[in-house]
Amino acid sequence: MKHPLRLLFVAGLVSVSSVILPGAPAGAPVASAAGCSYCAGGEYHPITPVRIFDSRTLEAVPELPINDVAPLGAKPLGTNDPTFNVQLLGMGDGFENPWVPTDEGINEADILAVAVSITVISPTVRGYMGAYPAGSTSGTSVLNFGAGQTVANLTIVRPGTGGELTLWMHGDAAGSADVAIDVYGWISTSGY
Repeated sequence: MKHPLRLLFVAGLVSVSSVILPGAPAGAPVASAAGCSYCAGGEYHPITPVRIFDSRTLEAVPELPINDVAPLGAKPLGTNDPTFNVQLLGMGDGFENPWVPTDEGINEADILAVAVSITVISPTVRGYMGAYPAGSTSGTSVLNFGAGQTVANLTIVRPGTGGELTLWMHGDAAGSADVAIDVYGWISTSGY
């Protein structure tokens, strides 16, 4: 007795796989994943990298700082884990994030998560940084750094309340560091 093939679909599971089936007899119905409604969402959409945040202030470069929040400039580090928010989607502090492809009919509700490179620049003390959706509880560290080291890490983050991302900066002592964030792509919701 032959057992039918069973496939299990789990919402929220992202996986790359293939199923190889024996050929069907002539005239038998064939299942196809092309155009199926349950396949929508969870796709990665790469973009040309774009800087959406930079806390550095340079007189020679008038577009800096980018999307910074008061107080402008280097962000505090400390054992009390200071935080600040960055506008990941939409507009913030007079800056509209140019990477959301609205000209292609995409709106912010279509974006489940964002691929970003977060860079800590010239920290004055050793520490680590975490990133999590604004309005939620903190997650885990996304990068570690030593005093004076400029370190970048590519990570996937989810927009939180108001399309914002919260960053927390732990330092072994009081200090500061500049921060830059570049977007490399986004992951769609199941509605897109």
